[in-house]
Amino acid sequence: MGDAPEGARLITLFGDKKAVFYFFTTGEEDGIQGDFDQLVALNFSDPVSFDWFSRIWSENFPHLYTENDKPQCSECFELNEQYKKAVREHDIIEATKIKDTKETHLEQAKAVFSLTKTIQLNSKIYKDQAS
Repeated sequence: MGDAPEGARLITLFGDKKAVFYFFTTGEEDGIQGDFDQLVALNFSDPVSFDWFSRIWSENFPHLYTENDKPQCSECFELNEQYKKAVREHDIIEATKIKDTKETHLEQAKAVFSLTKTIQLNSKIYKDQAS
C-alpha cells in the first residue's frame, strides 16, 4: 500500500472521511445504501458532529484511511510547488496557468476515480462479469 503504515486499511468506497461520516449518519452516500437502520435512527436522535466523528476515528481507528488521507500524486505536488513559487514571485499570469493546469488534472483524476469506483461496485454486483 505504498507509504501507508503497516496494518493500515484503505477504505476505497469513499473518497474522504466526510463521506464515511455521512454514510454512517444517514445510511446513504453517493448512491450506496447501508443496512443499519438502528444506527441511523440513533444518529438522528443523538447526532454527533463531524469533528467528534473525526476525533473518535483518529483515536480508535488510526489504521483506517481514505483516498484523501493518502499522499497526493506527484503531479499535484509539483503543480502546488510551481504555484507557490509563482505566487511568491508575484507572477500572476504563471500562477493562473498553473491553477488552470491543476484544475484540468483534478478533473481527469476525478473521472479516473469515478470509473474505478464504478468498476469496484460492479465487481461486487456482477461477480462473474467484472473483476
